[in-house]
Amino acid sequence: MLNEPLVKRLHLTEPEIEGHADEVRHEIIRRSMLYRKKLPPTAVKGKSAIVIDDGLASGYTMLAAVKSLRHRKVAEITVAVPVASGSAYDLVLPQVDHLICLIVARTSLFAVASFYQHWHDLNDQDVINLLESWHRRSLALTR
Repeated sequence: MLNEPLVKRLHLTEPEIEGHADEVRHEIIRRSMLYRKKLPPTAVKGKSAIVIDDGLASGYTMLAAVKSLRHRKVAEITVAVPVASGSAYDLVLPQVDHLICLIVARTSLFAVASFYQHWHDLNDQDVINLLESWHRRSLALTR
């Protein structure tokens, strides 16, 4: 997903865009290989998907997730976030079946982190620990 308004505002050239896109592609592959060791992809065709995030700043990451789910033929997509910028909300809304958002901030300056008392980005080990914890709980529920 390419944020065209941002590209225009920053006057990015095609080589600059491709360079950044390559970096992002490599990071997606790295994370997929690392995280999928702990949790393989789930079959979603024909199912309802609920995508939860800590917030929508630009909305483009969520659009990429939605596009991936549509490609995998989900029946319905619900996005649930506590906060979103007005522009992200407006961007994502027409692409999903349901968008649940507690706060839509229509301000010029927006940061998801500013809506939290305690904020930190997750590192790879944090994600792996959470995936392992979820996997253990899900196995216990199926017994």
